Amino acid sequence: MLRHVRDHGIAYLVAVLATAAVAALRSAIGSDVGDAVTNIPFVVPVLLAARYGGFVPGVFATVLCATASVFLFVPPHFTF
Repeated sequence: MLRHVRDHGIAYLVAVLATAAVAALRSAIGSDVGDAVTNIPFVVPVLLAARYGGFVPGVFATVLCATASVFLFVPPHFTF
């Protein structure tokens, strides 16, 4: 039971940290690539979370990445 909780906890942590890292990277190179590839880098956190935790952490990462992408990179910025 404890291993199950620990494994899923790590998967959610991977989802949050990978999403934050991709958002920071995308923000740093934002003006160089423009708006053409806004959502493409956010596939990586979804794949990592799904690999380490399965379906539910993958869905969590998908929702987290979609929210971060819309909030940070889709005009008007910093709104939903």
